[in-house]
Amino acid sequence: MSPTYHVSAKGLILMDGKALLLRKPNGYWDLPGGRLDAGEEPQEAMIREIREEAGIVCQAGPLHHCFVRPKLRSADVFVVVFLATTNARYTDVKLSHEHDSADLFSLYEAENLKMDDGFRQCLELADTNKSGPYSQ
Repeated sequence: MSPTYHVSAKGLILMDGKALLLRKPNGYWDLPGGRLDAGEEPQEAMIREIREEAGIVCQAGPLHHCFVRPKLRSADVFVVVFLATTNARYTDVKLSHEHDSADLFSLYEAENLKMDDGFRQCLELADTNKSGPYSQ
């Protein structure tokens, strides 16, 4: 039997050289984004989900990272992370009911946050890639 996966499209958005992270009510920090709707492309889902979760408009850039988030009670989640750009500022972020906090973090500041390993890897990849977003 083949495994079943949900697909989630996330965006790595930098504002003032720091990554925008959203905190879920369970205390875990997350990149903004979420599940694809039927027939939706990953980039479209990322743009829609970021608008719904953070109230900002963004554009999808290149694919940055992919990983699988194992779930204990449901299908695992295949996560695709795009670099994303926006003209919005942090003060423009308006959270939905899905998250209880938002903040900007450097890689160093995010080291001790409660966060899934895949999201931490995204931040590390951005930091170690000399052409990545932290270098801009």
